[in-house]
Amino acid sequence: MEGEFSEIYSKSDVASYFFDLFSSEKKALVIVKAKAILGFDLNKMILEVDESNKILHIRHFPSPQLISLETDCQYYDLKHGSFNKFSPEDLTKMQIEAKDLIKNKIEHSQLPTLAIEQAKDAISLVRYAALASGWNVQTAPNIGADPNQSKLLLN
Repeated sequence: MEGEFSEIYSKSDVASYFFDLFSSEKKALVIVKAKAILGFDLNKMILEVDESNKILHIRHFPSPQLISLETDCQYYDLKHGSFNKFSPEDLTKMQIEAKDLIKNKIEHSQLPTLAIEQAKDAISLVRYAALASGWNVQTAPNIGADPNQSKLLLN
């Protein structure tokens, strides 16, 4: 399941000098655009096959996880202070923070729910194909819900 996200991220920092008599502020406005792909690690799926009764049991289906996240950060209104300039490390840190902001947005969006619905549709297709071959498919009621995982895997 693929989704596109955008967010505006603002960062400011004030550095004080000479016993707090002088301060220098730097600030930036970052527009973050991202494309996220959620999927499932099918190695975590638990299947049991009952050949004598021709039943395929899907005991566990994993939760969706972030497969890919492409981000594009565009800096606007980048203002350096007189003695407080953005270093390359500052810009890298802003990109990491912006990416974390997008990950949080993904987690609280409808994308994980849509991915689970898409997985249920795929399982329905497997069920119909199995029925056509004389097999039955039984699934656990918790498709996409991992009891050991409280939130979306955002590696």
